[in-house]
Amino acid sequence: MLRKATTLSSLLPFSFANINIPPPQIFFSQRNVVGLVNLKPAVPGHVLICPRRHVQRIKDLEASETIELWLGMAEVQRMIEEKYQV
Repeated sequence: MLRKATTLSSLLPFSFANINIPPPQIFFSQRNVVGLVNLKPAVPGHVLICPRRHVQRIKDLEASETIELWLGMAEVQRMIEEKYQV
């Protein structure tokens, strides 16, 4: 089941690179992971799943952050597959 962000405080603050992300663009929120609606999607269902903590490379994440990132991606993928019947 997709764990949606339910409160404004669970969404803020979040930025991707140097861009502040408005709360309506965040559709998925966990302790270490955020899902963002892509404003210029390449295909229907194209979204971004990001770690909350800013790091230069994925290898810089803690093990728990890496696990949560991959589990979050799998959860969002299941949701998108269901929505778009793919």
